Amino acid sequence: MPQIELITKWGCDGSQQSQFQHSFSDLTSDDSNIFQSSMVPLRLQVHTGINKKIIWQNPTPSSTRFCRPIRIRFLYEIVDIIKEEIKYIEDHVKNLQSTEVQTSSGMIQVKHTMITTM
Repeated sequence: MPQIELITKWGCDGSQQSQFQHSFSDLTSDDSNIFQSSMVPLRLQVHTGINKKIIWQNPTPSSTRFCRPIRIRFLYEIVDIIKEEIKYIEDHVKNLQSTEVQTSSGMIQVKHTMITTM
C-alpha cells in the first residue's frame, strides 16, 4: 500500500478591531478581540521505499487562498492564551490518525504531518 504524506503548517494569531454593530446573545461577549488558529497545506507527497515524489505543492503557501481556520475564539491575545492554544493543537496533532482512501487501484493511506511555522 503506497503511503502518501500531507504536510501542513499551522499557527495562531490574534487581532484587535472596533466592535461591529451586532449584538451577541451573551452580553459579556464581543468581537473586538479575535484569536484564531489556522492551517495551510504545503505539500502532498508519495513515499516509495527510500524515494519520495511530490504529487502537489502549494504554489502560494503564504497566501490566504488555502488557509483554513482550526479554531476561532473571541479572546484578547496574551501569552497564557497562546501557550494554551499551542498545547491544544499539539495534543490534537499527536492523536491524528492516517486517512485510508479506497480507490479503484487499491487502498491509499495518507499520513498527516503538521508543522508549527505560522
